[in-house]
This record gives sequence, structure tokens and C-alpha cells, in this order.
Amino acid sequence: MEPEQTFADEHSDTLPELESLEGRTVRMSHSPIRAEMRVGEKRDIYQMVTDRIIEQLEAGVIPWNSPISQRGTPRNLVSEKDYRGINPFVLWTAPYDSRYWVTYRQAQGLGGNVKRGERGYPVVYWHWRSEEEMAKLAQKMLKPAPCYPFYSTVFNLEQCEGLRKPEDDTRTFEHEPRVEAERVIREMPNVPRLVYSHTERPFYRPSTDTVSVPVARRFETADYYYSTMFHELGHSTGHESRLNRLASAKNRSFGSEDYSFEELVAEMTAAFLCVHCGIENQVKPAASYIYSWLAVLRQDKKILLDAATAAQKATDYILGRCLVAESSEEQAG
Repeated sequence: MEPEQTFADEHSDTLPELESLEGRTVRMSHSPIRAEMRVGEKRDIYQMVTDRIIEQLEAGVIPWNSPISQRGTPRNLVSEKDYRGINPFVLWTAPYDSRYWVTYRQAQGLGGNVKRGERGYPVVYWHWRSEEEMAKLAQKMLKPAPCYPFYSTVFNLEQCEGLRKPEDDTRTFEHEPRVEAERVIREMPNVPRLVYSHTERPFYRPSTDTVSVPVARRFETADYYYSTMFHELGHSTGHESRLNRLASAKNRSFGSEDYSFEELVAEMTAAFLCVHCGIENQVKPAASYIYSWLAVLRQDKKILLDAATAAQKATDYILGRCLVAESSEEQAG
């Protein structure tokens, strides 16, 4: 984990183009809204979700597998060989879903072409000198290098036209936007910067107040996309400009009690928001993720209840509700 407290399933420094499930740019300045919900109904929702999470924890659910489609190692379309060395790290930064790359000539040789105006990415190759080459160079220099680098420019399959897509390329999915979920994201008060990436690493970075999630088409279902977004927005409510929850624990590390508490808050917030938006089947994955922290939960009987209370405050903040002081009995639900 980074010293600056990045709360994430994984970390990424890549911040590519903005994109929403509705195909629009997300604006960052919105006025607060008030969600209509009866007091009794709100308490029932929180209690229902919390009870089901506890049941899942006690039952010992199988750890959650990521619903985000994986790109795999970048590969050349013609040779079908994976790029090695520094090249995968360069090509992974590209804002494309496909794992396949070609040179300009390779694209033409396959009967296709690189789209006009597209810019390529450099890849490094090493030429190993033959014995004859080394012998000739030895006459000119004391210790000739056995190899030297040279560069080539490649283009992603999505930058080309007229080329077939291999069966093992990255899977993408088409989703219908969820109206209420989109509204919640769009109208969150003091919303953090939202960035949509082409990686598999959703995260919230407090130092830049940035939420980064993979583009929606990389998720198997729209529900998984929204629950992931809600998880990271849950983290963002701890920022000093919002509920200032993160200031109380400056030295988090993976597996520590403070880190586990923050993950619980984010998962419960996501679960509450999914219920609010009518998104199905999200409690079980949330509980599965929480189960991975069960060793920490068993050390502190209060942490689950405290996390639920913090998640309720985070949910109220995201939905633009006025935060009304509640008694300890109400917080306990």
C-alpha cells in the first residue's frame, strides 16, 4: 500500500480518458439533493443489510472473485507472442481494452489499416550480435556489447480497422445505465474527481481526492460496476472536505485494524446504496469481501457496529441528506 493512503482493491497511477456508462463526461460540481425516504424504511434497510452481512460472515462465504474482465499480458497479433521486459508496463498505460498490438506494416499485411490520426506506442527489442558481428567489433573496440536495443512503434487493435478480434481478447460487456444509480453519482454533494480507466484497478486516492474505476464495459454486469463505484465513493466520504473520517488513522497498512475498518465502511456503504438504487445480488459479494478481514473483526467486537454507523453517515452524505444527530439506540439500529 502506498504511504499516502490509497484505499483500493489495487493501485494505479494511470488516469486515462473520462467516460461514463451513459457515454458522457461526469461533471464535478452539483447541488445537494434530498432523497425521499421514510424514517422507518431507512432503518429497515440498514438493519436488513447489516443482518445479512453478519449471516454471511458467520456462514463462512467463499472469497469474492473480481467481476472485472482481465486484459492479460499485451501480445503481438501476428507473432502471438507476449511482449516482455519494459514493454508490458508501457502498453498497459494505453487507454484501450484489447491486449493485441501490431505495427503499421503488420496491420496492412493482414488486410487492415491503422486509423487515420492514431498515434502509436514504442516497444523495445534487443538485437543479439552474432559471433561474426562480435569479431568485427572486437577489432574496433575493447569490449563490444553483445546486444543493443532498437525501437518499434505498435498500435492497439482498437486503433485499427479491418482486423479480426482474436477469441482470447479482453471481454467487454454492454450495459443499460441504471437511472437512479447514475443520479446518485451525478448529484453527490462535493463529489470527488471521477476518472474512468482501462485497467483492472479501482481505487480512491485521498491525496488528490480522486476516484478511479475501470470503464463500465469491463464489468460483467452493470450492478458490479455501480457497486464498485459506490465502494470507492464510500472511501471518498472520509476525506477532510467531507466527513473527515480518514484523519483519525494516518498509518494504515494492509491487514491492519484501521484499514479493515475503512474497507468495512466502504463495503457497507456500497451495500446500502445498492439497496437504495434497487440493485440486486450485491450483499453476498460485499459479505464475501468482508470475510477476508474476519480475523481482524474477531479481535474487536465493536468494529462491525462502528463501521455500520460510519457507513450510514457516508450513505447519507452521498445521497445529500441532512445529517441529523441520532441516539446511540438509533445508530445501533
